[in-house]
Amino acid sequence: MICVGVVVLGSPWVERPLLETPSQNAFVSWLQDVVSAPEWHAPAGEAVGAAGQWSMLVGAATLVLGLLLIMPGLMTRAPAGRVRRAAAIGAGALIGATSGLLGWSVEAAFGHGLGESQSQLFVSFVPSSTVFGILLGVVTGLVFTRSDASAPHAGEAEARPQEGSSLIDTLADSSPAALGEVDGDVTRYLCVAAYLDPSFARTVVERLLGDPFGAVAASPGVDLRPVARHCLAARELRFRRDLKLLAVWTGIALIAPLWLLLAGVVLGVLSGRITDGPGRRGRPGPDDRGRGGPDVSASVRWIVITAVPLAVAVVLLGIGLSVLGLPGLQRWLLGAYLYGVPAVLALGVGLFAAHRVVAQEELDLDERLRTTLRRSNFQPEATPQPAPAASWVEDRLDAVAEAQQGNVTIYSGWSPFMGFSAPTSTWSLAIPLLPASHPLGAGPGRLIDFDAWDLVEQIRSCWQKLAEHQPEHEASERLSGLVVQDRVFVHGATIGGDPRFVPEAGSLLTTLEPEQVKQIALNPTGSARHWLTGYLPLWGGDVVSSLLLNISVSGQTVHVRWSRHILGPVRGRYHTIDALPTVLTAERRRVLGLAALQRTRSVLLSAPLAALGHTLFESRHRRRLLREWQAIGNDPGFDYGARFSAREAALNATYPNYYQPQDGERALNALDHHTLATICDFLEAHGVDITDLKQQQQTILNHGVIQQGGVSNVGNLAVGQGAKVSGPAPAASE
Repeated sequence: MICVGVVVLGSPWVERPLLETPSQNAFVSWLQDVVSAPEWHAPAGEAVGAAGQWSMLVGAATLVLGLLLIMPGLMTRAPAGRVRRAAAIGAGALIGATSGLLGWSVEAAFGHGLGESQSQLFVSFVPSSTVFGILLGVVTGLVFTRSDASAPHAGEAEARPQEGSSLIDTLADSSPAALGEVDGDVTRYLCVAAYLDPSFARTVVERLLGDPFGAVAASPGVDLRPVARHCLAARELRFRRDLKLLAVWTGIALIAPLWLLLAGVVLGVLSGRITDGPGRRGRPGPDDRGRGGPDVSASVRWIVITAVPLAVAVVLLGIGLSVLGLPGLQRWLLGAYLYGVPAVLALGVGLFAAHRVVAQEELDLDERLRTTLRRSNFQPEATPQPAPAASWVEDRLDAVAEAQQGNVTIYSGWSPFMGFSAPTSTWSLAIPLLPASHPLGAGPGRLIDFDAWDLVEQIRSCWQKLAEHQPEHEASERLSGLVVQDRVFVHGATIGGDPRFVPEAGSLLTTLEPEQVKQIALNPTGSARHWLTGYLPLWGGDVVSSLLLNISVSGQTVHVRWSRHILGPVRGRYHTIDALPTVLTAERRRVLGLAALQRTRSVLLSAPLAALGHTLFESRHRRRLLREWQAIGNDPGFDYGARFSAREAALNATYPNYYQPQDGERALNALDHHTLATICDFLEAHGVDITDLKQQQQTILNHGVIQQGGVSNVGNLAVGQGAKVSGPAPAASE
């Protein structure tokens, strides 16, 4: 749409009314020059000379091609927010400057009759085109930011680049075949994600390992240490690839800089017709039951048929540019010297070398996935050792492992449950401690004293028996494997002076002694609160059902708060590891070669920025360390809370299988049933009147709500005076 707008804005029918009235105001005149940047005319004998018309066409075509070739990939790779907008503005300025430079080159070579010097021509072309490119970048950044905000699942977890291996397309995120099976599968899938999803690996390293004073969010069902190590190894492999591609990029840029754009065009044309199945491109149609994989023969034929005329066209372009008699700077920029032979050779050799580098990466990745990350071979403790890293990396890995074994969650923001996913429902009970009637009818009985910890221990004992698969429990089989923990949740901005969590500045404790946990449960004041936590990994950890209980006794009332969570599956493309062939066949090698051709353009053009970003990582980390260390000393409200969950960062948008959310809900319902029964038995054994609680128990289990005034909406249920339901109930999953 933006490209169409540029073409329409530059058309004679729009430009003439805008420019035919000259203005005496310098600012208005400058705006007219900026607006005229995309102007184009069909070459004809008009007031503007033929050279001027060709320069306009070249400039406008460069704007459109630059937008088409650079902006889409850049906007999907750049993180959402300010970084994406800044990238769009920078790319727009580069595209605009290139457009003006090419237009100036054509005009300077053929438009000598206009009476302007080359410096005057340069001033009239390049600055206005650069400003117009900046405006295009602003518009593009706003459009992409707005589209992200309007997406149903907008956010960092959904902003994923497509630079990763095309192997990830073997299984779509929504594929019903993307299922975990055995314990530990989800850890393995996240290790696979480190190689298939560059953004995931980069985010884990930057936001988990590179956060020097941040706490580690809970990741139920996941061992984060091997995931982090695989992310480090994947980044190192990509850095080595980017260094090789940077050498290719630099070679082309030194000989003919603007031929880098031509390299993008050539690679785009060659890979544009790689077909999926006989004569089919893209995704399978509604009548297709599967994908046949790339049609290697048809794709190779297209590449051969296309490569020959492309080679001829490139040679003719080099010869044509060299005979134009351009000045020195333009000749170098366009490679228009020595009949274009150096530029043609640099382009041909460079593209061949770049494809070889990417193809070798595909082969190495395929071997790594087939050997070390297959279910039968995967060993979490046998993680790769990346290149020698700074000592702080190992220290941070130890801190991550220690936090996973701890019983403290230090959170940031509003919700304390980062890592467990957003709650599917929360509700609470307020049970008055009234004595039950004496069994012989001699008036009320006597209450037996108890505290919140006594009730916590009773419920914990019940959950542990369910987790141990005791045959006397009817729901023990479906809850076998339940992980039971006493966890303390505390906000990271409130612990600066608390020696229980921060024994010294910049140091976090994530494990409390049992007596400390008990005291927090018995004294529910301040920001630290105790929650009895039980989570059950299902489908190999792809689905995790969690129930968290906060119990307190205040005066003559027992308060119990429920928080139910179902952590959904990881992205379907990470499950591709289970669909890979066991051996590398000749056909598979050709498929990987085609996949490499599809990726070469994006990784070649982005190699300088990628290599620079990796090189500057240590310096960025040192600056962040210094900045946050100063903040710790000056800000008593320094926030130590976790702000990133690797498990939630890999969440899929939907459940690929109908029974996954059903199983998660069934486990929670069984846990609810046993928890309520345990509460009733405990209170009854301590002489508490539970008549009303037993009468309401079925309502609680069915709807998860007790209404005591006001209005509550739970799904398609409305409770309370004047309550009503409007519209259909939201679907659980798509």
